[in-house]
Amino acid sequence: MRALCCLLLATCLLLCHPGPGMGEMIEIGRRSDHYKCVKKGGTCHYSSCPLNTKVTGTCYNGKAKCCLR
Repeated sequence: MRALCCLLLATCLLLCHPGPGMGEMIEIGRRSDHYKCVKKGGTCHYSSCPLNTKVTGTCYNGKAKCCLR
């Protein structure tokens, strides 16, 4: 029984150890800039913003503009 507990503890320690990709898991909780733009009521455009709109941010990791009326 004691050997089984030691084996279980060793397995848990191995599985709980953060791997090299653990830093990428932080990005899961963050919202993309595209999501934030659409949530504010804007639209994303790769070219210039349409008439009667203004640039309020970026979309797609800075590759496009967030345009809002």
